[in-house]
Amino acid sequence: MSTTNKKAYTFEMNIVRANILSIVIFIPCAVITFSIFGYSGIFDKPFFLTIMIFYFFLHEFLHGVGYYLGGCKRKNITYGAALEKGIFYCMSYQEITKKNILISLQMPFAVISVVTYVVAISFHFPLLAWLSVINCIGASMDMVMFYY
Repeated sequence: MSTTNKKAYTFEMNIVRANILSIVIFIPCAVITFSIFGYSGIFDKPFFLTIMIFYFFLHEFLHGVGYYLGGCKRKNITYGAALEKGIFYCMSYQEITKKNILISLQMPFAVISVVTYVVAISFHFPLLAWLSVINCIGASMDMVMFYY
């Protein structure tokens, strides 16, 4: 019986930059969203946390879709959680191109943050708008990796 050693390509980064970017992104997004919707009591709803957790999973799933669209085989895409760091992740065990990495990094930002925010404003759906803002904050690490 043979064992297959899968090599993961990892990227180490300064998390302080991502945290600063999160704050820089959050302030204008929160001000704009609050000015459009006001305080709608969304954060008081018990299901808000549940929906937020679903969004975290959706975020990582979209990274996987980005890998897949770039030519990565499904069997080489893996999902997980590093609870000690407080993160979920999606990784590819297949050597991929820089273009594929860039697509994967921006897929959740483009779909969840941008598209759903436009839909939320168009149809006056404050819950979706705030979830989009929260995803945008979470995508700040992806943006830092995209930059590098």
